[in-house]
Amino acid sequence: MKHMTEQEILDACEFAVDYGSKSGIEIEAYGVFSTENTVSLERNDIATGVSMEYSGLGIRVFKSGSMGFSSVNSLEKDSIKKSVEKAVKIASASPPSGEHNRLPERPEESKYRRINGLYDPSIEEFEMKDALVRAIGMLKAARQDSRVMVDSGSFESGWMVRAIANSTGLSLSEKSSSLSYFIMGMAREGDDVSSFNYRYKGTHMLSEVDTEKTGKEFADLVLKTLGARKTESFKGQVIMTPDAFVDLLVSPVMYLTSAENVQKGRSAFAEKIDKTVAAEKLTITDDGTIDGGLGSSMFDREGNPHAAMSVVENGVLKSYLHNTRTAIRGGLGPAGSTGHGSGGFSGVPGVGSTNLDIAAGDISLDEMISGVKKGIILTRISGYPDPISGHYSGTVKGGMLIEDGEIVRPITGTMISGNIFENLRDIKAVSREREELFSVLAPYVLVDDVSIISE
Repeated sequence: MKHMTEQEILDACEFAVDYGSKSGIEIEAYGVFSTENTVSLERNDIATGVSMEYSGLGIRVFKSGSMGFSSVNSLEKDSIKKSVEKAVKIASASPPSGEHNRLPERPEESKYRRINGLYDPSIEEFEMKDALVRAIGMLKAARQDSRVMVDSGSFESGWMVRAIANSTGLSLSEKSSSLSYFIMGMAREGDDVSSFNYRYKGTHMLSEVDTEKTGKEFADLVLKTLGARKTESFKGQVIMTPDAFVDLLVSPVMYLTSAENVQKGRSAFAEKIDKTVAAEKLTITDDGTIDGGLGSSMFDREGNPHAAMSVVENGVLKSYLHNTRTAIRGGLGPAGSTGHGSGGFSGVPGVGSTNLDIAAGDISLDEMISGVKKGIILTRISGYPDPISGHYSGTVKGGMLIEDGEIVRPITGTMISGNIFENLRDIKAVSREREELFSVLAPYVLVDDVSIISE
């Protein structure tokens, strides 16, 4: 496939809109061209290398309160015409489903801002052999100690063009690059097997890639958990690492603040705007305009601009995440989208977050540890909490026992159980230190009254 330029993708979107508009309908065309190189790791070795390119166009049409959608992988004009016609037929055959089936109102141009640090032109010259060098570097760094076992991992590089046009006159395009890598596994010494763990990184810029550092960090993590033993059951404090905090508490919060989930009765945060849902120490901001952010872009899946938005402020729920459809259903009108339309060209827009910035606290991690009489540091837990009831129970996949303010040893054969809504309110401390986890900047948090159970 020939590499397609930003203008060519935008031209394809505009052609679809021009063709469909002749039928007197509202129409949107969202186009993508992407190229990727992926090197996979498996069982301490290089497993596969795959190069892939794809393009596509998603067509949404609105006719008399009904929506039709069709997507096509070819950007040839005849294929685009057929896709538009198919979407029109689907809309014509669908029963009307309300005023929420419509395009967003066209935003003012002043609301859009080109985001810096999203595109590195050198990635277009980055080949499979270059990806292989980076993947090998990560693997060798992790395996400097023969006790470290790499179960899986990968290095991915690529760049993408995305564009959107609609019958309100909107016409936008953007180019971005991406590099991401992860490594997963354990350490083994005789019959002693460590906790399973992983490290992962992502960036838009080649100069920021350091796979050897990530490999070494992974090795340090798993080697530290050799010699783990069971501990007795008790109720105490848990220090969640940024990874564990995001998995156990932040991800459910973002699920619960999706307006789509609220409107479908899948959120316990329904009718909780301006109500306290967490400890005062918790503040979460969603911001798709951060320069260099992995979740940043000039516009969302519907062409609406991103903006910084407070989700939880000092423990108080401030906002739901909306696309145009949920905004209209929620009584905010077609201009009420918060810029959180998500998804690709092969489906209709959903609702999703961008970059999450979780505010730092006023205490260091060392100070946090020294204040714990008895508890654990939690790095990973199996399972996922029920976002409706909030209950969770799972095996500690990575943890350290704390006694009298000191880290004593790694633990195994241990479970924790609790409720995310109680945990959110029982956050007693938030660290000054934060870590970047792809599109989330998260601190360590200390939570009271968690049940630690010996299996």
